[in-house]
Amino acid sequence: MNQLMVLNKLILSDMLKGFLYFWFMLLGFLLLGYTIAWFTNGTTIILFVWPIFLVWLCANSFQLTKNNLEYALKLGATRSQFFFSSLIILLAAILIGQCLHRLYLVILPAISSVFSLENVTLVGFQELLPELTFIHGIGYDITFAVLLAGLFYLFGTVRFRYGMMPLYVALAVMGLLLLIPLVREASMKWFTQLYDGKFLESFFLLALIGVVTFSASHPLLKRMTLR
Repeated sequence: MNQLMVLNKLILSDMLKGFLYFWFMLLGFLLLGYTIAWFTNGTTIILFVWPIFLVWLCANSFQLTKNNLEYALKLGATRSQFFFSSLIILLAAILIGQCLHRLYLVILPAISSVFSLENVTLVGFQELLPELTFIHGIGYDITFAVLLAGLFYLFGTVRFRYGMMPLYVALAVMGLLLLIPLVREASMKWFTQLYDGKFLESFFLLALIGVVTFSASHPLLKRMTLR
């Protein structure tokens, strides 16, 4: 347990500054968007919060193994301990990020209301899928974050062990799947059903994919030989 705490502090020290810097920078860009809206009254300004956080999450999930595994092993940690520490840190980042996201969704519209800025739109799942409730919106945010974190953590682990070639193959296969008419039509039908408020809970199944892909990193880490 003590070793796990040391690992958590190690990874946190690497990510915390970037995490806080990201949210402050994002707030600055969002306020800049509101300032532009103030001076360009009548022009619709569309702003994103959670989608931009997901970009940060993907990048850090991808780099986590490369940036921390070797040092963690030198400290005497096992690969399993590193895996579980990574899981804890990424889940904490997702949950804290979601809290900050919801805080921004309260503060920014309040600022917009004070200055009568009706031409600013914050876009998230609830704007794309109007039938979502508040709880569904939070669930969708977290579900998609878990999916991407698990997927990119696996990608980062594969790249660290095997290089980029397996990732190119995986991306090519995913691209080819989207070209299959049956897959494309099924995806469009599913999104249309979500938009119409049908089978909303089916989206949460994506979290299982995130759990599976993240778990798939564990055996890779256990067999990994550092160069």
